[in-house]
Amino acid sequence: MSAQQTNLGIVVGVDGSPCSHTAVEWAARDAQMRNVALRVVQVVPPVITAPEGWAFEYSRFQEAQKREIVEHSYLVAQAHQIVEQAHKVALEASSSGRAAQITGEVLHGQIVPTLANISRQVAMVVLGYRGQGAVAGALLGSVSSSLVRHAHGPVAVIPEEPRPARPPHAPVVVGIDGSPTSGLAAEIAFDEASRRGVDLVALHAWSDMGPSTFLGSIGRRSNGETSKTSRRKCSPGV
Repeated sequence: MSAQQTNLGIVVGVDGSPCSHTAVEWAARDAQMRNVALRVVQVVPPVITAPEGWAFEYSRFQEAQKREIVEHSYLVAQAHQIVEQAHKVALEASSSGRAAQITGEVLHGQIVPTLANISRQVAMVVLGYRGQGAVAGALLGSVSSSLVRHAHGPVAVIPEEPRPARPPHAPVVVGIDGSPTSGLAAEIAFDEASRRGVDLVALHAWSDMGPSTFLGSIGRRSNGETSKTSRRKCSPGV
């Protein structure tokens, strides 16, 4: 991660659910550790309603438009309340001197494309996730899985479920498979481990394979060793 990228802020997307509050707390602490700004956002998607046969009944189309305006206005008002509440959560999770670096904003557009575009301009996008099978917060959960595939930078997905207390110097773990994307993940992991002053564990899941696949994996491993050496020059403490 370049020096310019590390100076960029963090954006956390919220939806008012408990899992998004957990994500806000995590994002606030991470932004403070990095000494960068934190922006709390909620994206309000457009409301599209069209009654059956609207092309032939203009009056029904007008009624649908009115309902759309009312519904969208309600969603916007609700979004402002959610962002305001999340902003307070971020302030409570941060030290007193951080208030000026924490802002809130309501954005308009399709949720995933909007957040994916934001990911081009920030150090990280943070989202909460309740888990599979949950109804409450399901929207944010589906957004997180989709954003991970379409983002242009790091995305942190923070689960709501409580986790066992971790040792103070728990390592950063990165999954690798020799692919270019895996290399990018390793670069981010090196940066995170260096920033936190902890070890980095590279994890590769092994499976039975044929001779041709095995030989290919050896080549990828060799490339990985070369890449690892170059990254250690950039992050000598890891």
